[in-house]
Amino acid sequence: MSDSPFVKWISDPIYDSIPLTQIEVDVIDTQAFQRLRHVGQLGLINLVFPSATYSRFTHSIGACHILGEILERLDFDWRDGDKRHEWQKYRLAMLLHDVGHYFMSHATEHAGEKYYSELQTSVENTTDSKEVTIQPNRIFLHHEQVGRQVLKEDAELVRVLEQHGFQPESIADVFTRSEQSLFASLVSSDLDADRIDYLMRSSQATGLPYGFHDRDFILRNLEIVDNPSQGDGDPVKFVCIKEKAVLAADHFLLSRMFDYLQVIFQKVVVGFELMLKVAVQALLRTGDISLEASDIARNITDGTWHSMHDAWLWSKFRECLADPQCSLTDVERMCIQRLLNRKSPPLLYSYDSVQREGSQEILSLHKSGFQNGVQRDEYLANAALTWQPRPFNLMNAKTHSFTGEPSKNSEIEKVIRISTKNGPVPIFKVPHSIVGALGDSAYHMARVYYVGPDDGFDLAKTSMKKIVLDYELPGNVTEKIEP
Repeated sequence: MSDSPFVKWISDPIYDSIPLTQIEVDVIDTQAFQRLRHVGQLGLINLVFPSATYSRFTHSIGACHILGEILERLDFDWRDGDKRHEWQKYRLAMLLHDVGHYFMSHATEHAGEKYYSELQTSVENTTDSKEVTIQPNRIFLHHEQVGRQVLKEDAELVRVLEQHGFQPESIADVFTRSEQSLFASLVSSDLDADRIDYLMRSSQATGLPYGFHDRDFILRNLEIVDNPSQGDGDPVKFVCIKEKAVLAADHFLLSRMFDYLQVIFQKVVVGFELMLKVAVQALLRTGDISLEASDIARNITDGTWHSMHDAWLWSKFRECLADPQCSLTDVERMCIQRLLNRKSPPLLYSYDSVQREGSQEILSLHKSGFQNGVQRDEYLANAALTWQPRPFNLMNAKTHSFTGEPSKNSEIEKVIRISTKNGPVPIFKVPHSIVGALGDSAYHMARVYYVGPDDGFDLAKTSMKKIVLDYELPGNVTEKIEP
């Protein structure tokens, strides 16, 4: 079939021009997708990097385009009439992969996950029964599952998809990885269309070079390879990068790492994001917003989900501050006020180190009671926020955890594979791979931010110095920092 399925082209600063099919145009025109215009891709990063303001709407269209380019490189494109339906399904999955994102994206998701998990723990602690679970109407869903709900319950979106011959559930199966297929890794893996577009677009938006990578060279060197080591039965196929492009794949993974460290984990950005999580949890506690699965499902069904975006959340913050009946703690009120006034929290303490997994220094840091030291301090307990994320690795699967071929839904499925004369192998098994040499290493971080009144910073710093000495913590107590 030679007739092109594309009916519209839109201009884009990254790819110059993005072609769209009729169903993609129709999906983009739905209210569920238009909502993404008002959900920022980068959260509060624009408070530090002013031009970093692009939306999940733009990113989703770009990711759809990248997936189309990848499928074309793999000779799985619209020119094959027998494959056109599948080709369109994967493009739609990429186009809709973020349709379930909450307002303020990951910060809200992390805040909701923490709030409802702690709520469940508090319920379970009130009984001796080990079988107690949180009530069904208190379930929290990650954004991929909310996306599945949108494709199931949003009448307009369902109608558009079904009119073009697509089952919404089958599309959701792709971006939730419920479907085990050759191309699942193109939607979610260490090298997928999502990350390729995100890194390029974020680099352009922030004005920083860290996310730029050799996209064209990587895409030119993609191929589908049979794994000869499977023995009897049908061979397992993998989407691989040719061995001559190993360094380009290394560079891609390193670009992602530097982008995270220099942008997402930038000290002032993290301070704002921590306050945002506190603020979101405050509104969950006061009942001003709800992220319970039953409420989100009702919002999707009645259409109120379409207006639940970033600006909506900011209005909720303002309403709560102005309402004397909104029972905020001092820290919660301070965090919301600082966010609305773009006033970053001063950094009290920071620790950064690249170490191999299992390092004694890291074990010591965890065992020292880092967070407990702050929580037990009479002043800092109500005036500081701590941040100690899990170690940041170059890849989902670490070299020391690799024991063989992947099982379903394991992290090893997501690793970049290189096609060699011995068949497809994980990138960290290639002798000249740089990330392979770094595979067992991780970047460790810990920080403490002050969110009390301005005149209390010196007292907070004195308290933090004492904690560092008492617990023999590595890292530094810092002077007051503003962006």
